[in-house]
Amino acid sequence: MSVDYDIVIVGGGMVGASMACSLADTDYRIAVIEAFKPDSDQQPSFDERTVALTYSSKLIFNAIGAWLDIVAEACAIKDIEVTNQDSFGFTTLGTKDSHTEALGYVVPTRCIGQVLHRKINNTENIKLICPATVDSIDNKSEYSVVNLNTQNQHKVINCKLVVLADGGRSGLLEQLGFKLKTESYPQSALIGIVATDTLHNNKAFEHFTGHGPLALLPLRERDYALAWTLPETDARELAACTDHLFLEKLQTAFGKRAGQFKAVASRNVYPLSHAILSRPWLQRTVVIGNAAHIVHPVAGQGFNLGLRDVGFLHELLMNNGFQDPGGPSLLSEYSKLRQHDTKIVGQFTDGLIRTFTSDFFPVKAGRNIGLSAINLLPRVKKELLRRTMGLHGRQSRLAISGKQ
Repeated sequence: MSVDYDIVIVGGGMVGASMACSLADTDYRIAVIEAFKPDSDQQPSFDERTVALTYSSKLIFNAIGAWLDIVAEACAIKDIEVTNQDSFGFTTLGTKDSHTEALGYVVPTRCIGQVLHRKINNTENIKLICPATVDSIDNKSEYSVVNLNTQNQHKVINCKLVVLADGGRSGLLEQLGFKLKTESYPQSALIGIVATDTLHNNKAFEHFTGHGPLALLPLRERDYALAWTLPETDARELAACTDHLFLEKLQTAFGKRAGQFKAVASRNVYPLSHAILSRPWLQRTVVIGNAAHIVHPVAGQGFNLGLRDVGFLHELLMNNGFQDPGGPSLLSEYSKLRQHDTKIVGQFTDGLIRTFTSDFFPVKAGRNIGLSAINLLPRVKKELLRRTMGLHGRQSRLAISGKQ
């Protein structure tokens, strides 16, 4: 049976597009199927939100030839201050501890989308099929049949491997029999952009309140990307109130460490959850990105975890000698490589939330002492930095090559 493509990537968002770009100019024939064009108002991946890239993600983007275009709109994070509401506990992390030019970067998702899709459109071995949706996938023993709906026309393409990177929004996970364990948090995230009267000097803030973290990530000179964890009702009320009242509430919750809040841009509310697949592959389909795992945004690990999926799947595909990319040995090895990292990041982010929202006195006392102790324990600080920078554990060859 002849196949149309070696690899079909379902989802052209940040993870799916990154996966495609990682295989640009290889012998693999690749199709990317996406419902919305990158500049569409309905495209959920490339809007005016921002994403915090870890240092490891910067290395991966550098390796696939995208970083030089992304960095033009990126703001480096050089210091992070972590504090706890109504307590003496705090710690600071900085480039003097990491010995890198930045701890991470804040980038508009729109910028990442434009860079990746420009590369896709200029690469001969990648074809973007858009707008199109996948109705069903039929995995055979030696190939997969992908049934498409493109502009109300049915189309069938055959491939050796399906990479599901659609964030789980298509319903294909359930259709194919994947088991996703999901737990919803009682809070939501209020996302927006705020301006202060003080230069941020590339400093980020992670302030823990009784409901969860309030994060400020540096953007333009006096602007921050805001991610504020709140009970859903409170989050929606603050999203709908006047700018003046919102800034007043934010100032009360955060204090004046970043200066006086002067303006706020659009505000949106997103539900929070923790989800993980019991197994990220079945037959000839492998799942990456948010379709495979969702973690709390407390440490900014969500997209970065998906980009590490890209790095390791790319490594195995390149080691495969361009043989069958959907073979069970390759996908089983991918599962083993990603299982530990995914589990550790999920436990790390979930543990932070539970620790910093607990009212149990011994836990409250312990977290305050722990935050302050980090400043006095270089090894602990170094390990925390490596984890937050995505440098903990084994690195993919793509990340390693990005250092060059």
